[in-house]
Amino acid sequence: MTQEFEVLTEGPQTGVKLGNLDPDERQHVRTIDVSRSPGKAPATPTGPFTTVYYVAGEERAGAAAFVAENREALEAINLTGCGSNVISTSVSREVYDWILHALGERVLSPYETVVVEYRPEADETWCIGRRQFETGAGQRYSLEASGTARTSGTLEAQFRSLCPPDDGCIITESDLRRRDDMAGDVREILDAFRQAPRFSVEPTTHDGELAVRTFSS
Repeated sequence: MTQEFEVLTEGPQTGVKLGNLDPDERQHVRTIDVSRSPGKAPATPTGPFTTVYYVAGEERAGAAAFVAENREALEAINLTGCGSNVISTSVSREVYDWILHALGERVLSPYETVVVEYRPEADETWCIGRRQFETGAGQRYSLEASGTARTSGTLEAQFRSLCPPDDGCIITESDLRRRDDMAGDVREILDAFRQAPRFSVEPTTHDGELAVRTFSS
């Protein structure tokens, strides 16, 4: 193992000289390099971005390091608008998601079968089936498709409104569908309640519906 690659295994780095790595090592190295700007992006006044190198599989850490190195330039871009930008056209969707997370534009909480995405600026939460989140980026935020739900506020606030503290309760699909501040496939919200450790619930059924039931922690 070359010294250059050994340092990379300890965490993302800048200033890596790929020519110093063995060919096998280079196959495991990924970069967040915006200078290439592949694809078409709108002209945006941004400064130069420092390239970050990381080992494949460490996308979250690589994105966090990229934000730490380039925060000022990143904050000058509208990264959450509907259109593409110089970052979104330069990196994979997964890396882009983690860049938004590291910037605080999104708060991602991935679980086994659902991803919870809180958007602080809009004060809304998306609950998206993990397969949909990872492989269906084009339909990820479509409330017409199964596998995606949206609710106003945080999941914690919604849970408290459905289940007041110290009151045992059951939350059903119908309970969620009746709410004006929830939309889409509400089963994903139930799944988020079930999988997020901060909610002391267990899966159940009630009158033939999927539901979660609180229990003492």
